[in-house]
Amino acid sequence: MIRDRAIREEGYDPVRHPRHFPRGLLVAVLVLACFPRAVASEAEDAITRARRFLQNDEAEKAIAVATEVIQQEQGKGNEKAYLIRARAYAQAGQRDVALSDYDRALEIDPKSQEAHAERGDLHFKNGDLSKAMADYAELRTGQGEIGAAQRQRDYEAIQTEAYPTGNGRNPTEVFLEAERMSDSGRIREAVQLYNEVLGLTISPQRSAIALRNRGNSYDHLGNRAQAKADYDLALRYDPSNASVYFNRGLLLESEGDTAGAIQDYTEAVRLDPKLIRAFFRRAEAFWLENDAEGALQDLGRAIALDENWAPPYTLRGAIFLQQGRLDLALAALNQAIAGQSTPVQAFTLRAHVFGRISAYERKRADLETAIRVNRAPFSEALNMLAWLRATCPRKSLRNGKKAIAEALECCEMTEWARGGYVDTLAAAYAENGEFEKAADFQLYALSLPDFPPDARSEAEARLRLYKNRRPYRDKPLKPPAE
Repeated sequence: MIRDRAIREEGYDPVRHPRHFPRGLLVAVLVLACFPRAVASEAEDAITRARRFLQNDEAEKAIAVATEVIQQEQGKGNEKAYLIRARAYAQAGQRDVALSDYDRALEIDPKSQEAHAERGDLHFKNGDLSKAMADYAELRTGQGEIGAAQRQRDYEAIQTEAYPTGNGRNPTEVFLEAERMSDSGRIREAVQLYNEVLGLTISPQRSAIALRNRGNSYDHLGNRAQAKADYDLALRYDPSNASVYFNRGLLLESEGDTAGAIQDYTEAVRLDPKLIRAFFRRAEAFWLENDAEGALQDLGRAIALDENWAPPYTLRGAIFLQQGRLDLALAALNQAIAGQSTPVQAFTLRAHVFGRISAYERKRADLETAIRVNRAPFSEALNMLAWLRATCPRKSLRNGKKAIAEALECCEMTEWARGGYVDTLAAAYAENGEFEKAADFQLYALSLPDFPPDARSEAEARLRLYKNRRPYRDKPLKPPAE
């Protein structure tokens, strides 16, 4: 259900240009002793494929792959396979079967935060509020969409009130129908139903929730002005609703009002000190404002609330990497990869660390994992891998043909608009001995408006190499660690 403004997958694009690490934000649980295995187990690979099918709205394929894992591991109990299959069944509208898989996942791991949060949301969608709250009560923190404390307030506010509509339905029924419309992507119909709810005689708390959800719907439709107006009005009805401050903070941050977002996140955590996502998003906002210390303090608070949630460790690793504190960055990213809801960018950031210490095999392994987890929407890892194959000082890792294929894919994914990706393609052609193409693409890369001015001198030096029929080689920052 859209109980909270849609939260984009937390993560970090570590590169505006393939070789330069900035503060840029875009914002598979693997238990590791120190470094990841270069090759995941067959079950992990299958779960990754199922997750990708799910992301592409291919529920039937996700179900088939997850079922295969479950059948192959009978007696062991693979919680992740049951979770993926439950999500796929829910996506396909088979809620009863999905609930059964969530039950099985919780038999394997009774403390699974993901399973409790998602099963609770599914109970809520079905109108079974008592079961929903039983699941929400198991959440350690606000790791769910809006936090256990706010969920409790929602539950109390939307219980049936004795004000039936003209067609005999009560406000709760209309409210839950609006939620179901949102879940199925029928956002405009959801707005109309929230309008109906708001036209009834209901409590201020329920009015605030309906306004918040209608605001979420307007934001989804691209009407940010109306979304903000709904959030503002919701806070007039219920100034104690932390989730409204959080949602408005997300909206303000997306519009570039970082200071306003920080104020809203601050009020959200004052009202709900366990709202972990508000601490996390405020940390991101502090980092955007060049306040690394403030960001690290908030990340520490988020980790104290849930030490198994991966995104705070990922951002902590990004900050330490930017500061050149490589040991701390590596430790944080190892923790992210061993946690829950690991962002794909954790692998990419750790690949940057491995590159800085000349651990090229480990860098390649992390990039291959990042690509396997989420290839199409995340071209940066593919670009980094192509660059490694084209320019690595270690001959055994270079492969011009593969680098060309990967760099071409990146350029096509971004419609040839990223200078850094075309720069990588030029290096790949040079590694393959096709120096005329290398020079032509290097000139094209330099002509693109997004090419960073501080990288031009290095790129022009590479162009001179290609014209002299010589490939480019990265220079190790320290002696190889392998």
